[in-house]
Amino acid sequence: MKNSKYYNVVSRMICGLAKYKLLLSLLLTCSAVYAILQLVQPIFVGRLTSLFIYREFNILVNVAILLTIIKIVEILIDSVRMYLTSYLTGSIKFELSCQVFNKTVGLVTKAFDKNRTGDFLSRLTGDTEIVSNIIANNLIAFLIDILKLFVITLIIFRISPVLSLVALALMPFSLLVFLIFGKPLRIKNHEIRVSGDDYFSTIQQTLSAIREVKSLGIADKMQTVFREQAATFRRKLLELNAITTKSRAVNRLINYLITIIMLCTSGYLLHKESLTIEAFVSFMAYSAQFTEAIKSVTEINVTVQQLVISLERIYRIIDNLDYENETYGEISLREAKGDIKFSNVQFGYEVDSEVIRDLSMHIKSNKTVAIVGKSGAGKSTIFNLILKLYNPEKGSITIDDIDIQELDEKSLKSVVSVVRQEPLLFNMSIKDNLLLVNKNLTDTMIEQACKGAYIHDFIISLPQQYNTLIGERGVNLSGGQKQRLAIARSILSNAKIILFDEATSSLDNESQLYIKKAINSLSGNKTIIIVAHRLSTIIDADEILVIDEGRLVGRGTHSSLISTNGLYKSLYKSEDMNKEEIEGRAG
Repeated sequence: MKNSKYYNVVSRMICGLAKYKLLLSLLLTCSAVYAILQLVQPIFVGRLTSLFIYREFNILVNVAILLTIIKIVEILIDSVRMYLTSYLTGSIKFELSCQVFNKTVGLVTKAFDKNRTGDFLSRLTGDTEIVSNIIANNLIAFLIDILKLFVITLIIFRISPVLSLVALALMPFSLLVFLIFGKPLRIKNHEIRVSGDDYFSTIQQTLSAIREVKSLGIADKMQTVFREQAATFRRKLLELNAITTKSRAVNRLINYLITIIMLCTSGYLLHKESLTIEAFVSFMAYSAQFTEAIKSVTEINVTVQQLVISLERIYRIIDNLDYENETYGEISLREAKGDIKFSNVQFGYEVDSEVIRDLSMHIKSNKTVAIVGKSGAGKSTIFNLILKLYNPEKGSITIDDIDIQELDEKSLKSVVSVVRQEPLLFNMSIKDNLLLVNKNLTDTMIEQACKGAYIHDFIISLPQQYNTLIGERGVNLSGGQKQRLAIARSILSNAKIILFDEATSSLDNESQLYIKKAINSLSGNKTIIIVAHRLSTIIDADEILVIDEGRLVGRGTHSSLISTNGLYKSLYKSEDMNKEEIEGRAG
């Protein structure tokens, strides 16, 4: 079964190389010519030796010139070969990296709940690097070495049939290395890939959250974790190196014994005058090439095990073997109204652990609706379901009476936009961050959107204005500025439905005021849904939905709920008490 899987992976790789057949053909041709030029040189070396011994210097000069020309051509061919190898390596890595990246970002959200970013990063960088290098360098070299063994055997056969038979009889012993060390190498390479995932994941998580790490004072703890994982990674590498060293030691011993046997045989034939000096010198040179080729062929075992492990990990992502595929429908929603309905929706992140329970609600178009409830009540989960980051286990969610499962991806993404508590901003200019939603936006359109989000005045006060770099995740901006920039981006996306997920929970009063003004400017033209901890920020909403343990337990305006809904009243009173306590401490 394992052998079948092994051959399936390799055969799939070979099929995938069909697109590079021209490049591979050129590389193989150059490598073959390079090998042939190396193979003919021992003949000339033997001839030069013979001419020198017999003092035929006139002919010797001509042979030396010819050998020099061959060497120059060999160097030129090798330069072309190295360039083609580099080009092929880059091409394969580019293709595989794009495939892995495209599949990774297309995985269902649950995949990222179950796996660390470092696991994907390891495949995207490490495994693609290994595969591309092995294909472009080792495998082609392996084919050429096989060719060289065949040609050298034929040449030696012409020199002496006895030497040829000895060489062929001894060759199977070199294969013992492959048979003995194949399985241990495959197992150890797999362990290294798993350990590498932990290693890369710790690096990625620590560096991406370096400010939080410093703020929490846990840098020393993260250093300890990294040191432990680096030590494990190092130990696995040393264990692999130990097996590889044993493999190579056995291989070298076998090759040495083969060389000794062949040299003794050739020496005996020379003594019996069955070989000439010229043939003996040529054979010595061919013997060195023969031994080197056998060494490379037998050591391909280590390389093949690395290749198979990396290919399996890459194909596991590309084929999405661990999760269901992310699916969308075929209906295109061209002019959305923004009407949303939940009908008996049930959902849980884990089996038998529902977060949303039989939820039914109707959010009318062009209304500003707030969703409130205790922590863990399912408020943010509602947003995740509307965005189709997760699919409901039961029930349905519709936009303009069309089930979101039937909408095509482009329609859904263009209809719904979200402003998170910590918006995703990239380390590029303000303008480039806004152009992400539509590369055809004009400067006027961008400025109008920023004015609507009350961020334009701040931007033009900067030295580089809209060309200002904002740092990774917008680190050079305040929380309120990031929120307003995210609102501007939502405006530019022309989404009919805008979701605000805890958008003002960590902002100061001035920033909250700007966000509130921005939301008010959108009201009446878009469906706005707000999840908020601070109830004081949403009392003006057209309607407030009260969620408790995944169920809708109340809806209405602030004034109606405060007098009729016990949960809403307790939440509001709790917020007032917290404010009084904070003000008391401040006083």
